[in-house]
Amino acid sequence: MSQTHEISRETHILGARSRRWAVRVNAEDSRPWLATAALCAELAHHHILHLGISDMAAPYRVVRTQQSGAYFLACFEGEGRILVDGRWRTCRAGTACLLPAHVLNAFHAVAGIRWKFCWVRYEALPKARSLLLPSSPVLASFAAEPLRLAIEGLRE
Repeated sequence: MSQTHEISRETHILGARSRRWAVRVNAEDSRPWLATAALCAELAHHHILHLGISDMAAPYRVVRTQQSGAYFLACFEGEGRILVDGRWRTCRAGTACLLPAHVLNAFHAVAGIRWKFCWVRYEALPKARSLLLPSSPVLASFAAEPLRLAIEGLRE
């Protein structure tokens, strides 16, 4: 994989075999993949723009060169790759990653392996509050099942 070329510009490749379910705070975001997402205005109380569950397969790939808000991803099955401090790291079941705002964030599915994860996309925070967040992605152990179940319940 040519890492330099693939992470140098905004990218969002879903792929025909990938599926995703989302809940969003409002209908302001007009991107097609959010068009059918359920609405939940109460997410605003927690500074959440949208959240969901993904079941991804290659060629799924996302690159955000300057994402305005943080993104939290927790894997509950399979594995994918996340760019952490310039290196592709494996994110598998029992692992989560916090991708902070205003830095390069990139992740992708691996050929032949489905990657199932739940995620939360936060709104941009004022500069003073964003100083409390890390300045590069953080990968750590995390039990994703409670979050997955909560998102499924919210979606229903």
